Amino acid sequence: MSQPACEKYACELKEGGLLLYESSLVDAKRLPSHAKKFGIDATHIAEQMGKRMVLNIVMMGFFTSLAGGLVSKDAVSKAIADLVPPGTAKLNQDAFLRGFEAGEKAKSTI
Repeated sequence: MSQPACEKYACELKEGGLLLYESSLVDAKRLPSHAKKFGIDATHIAEQMGKRMVLNIVMMGFFTSLAGGLVSKDAVSKAIADLVPPGTAKLNQDAFLRGFEAGEKAKSTI
């Protein structure tokens, strides 16, 4: 979710590996060509929802959609409900769904 992190860890991806990045924070031109790359402006989505702090949950939804069934949507949704602070479940679930929907849209462009 940052340029320095991408530069440090992206080189460890195997050929065809999945690289998800925060498009407002990472320069896609500087990403490795050997990876499948998908960007999302999770910061903007979270800010539209009124809480920038849920951008990590937006990214989790994006990952869940694009990770090819590695983990189910229902399992992640349940984990969010079980783990987020009291009173924030709806906000976090909505953030997860926004990220998931963005992932579904990104998959449709392949």
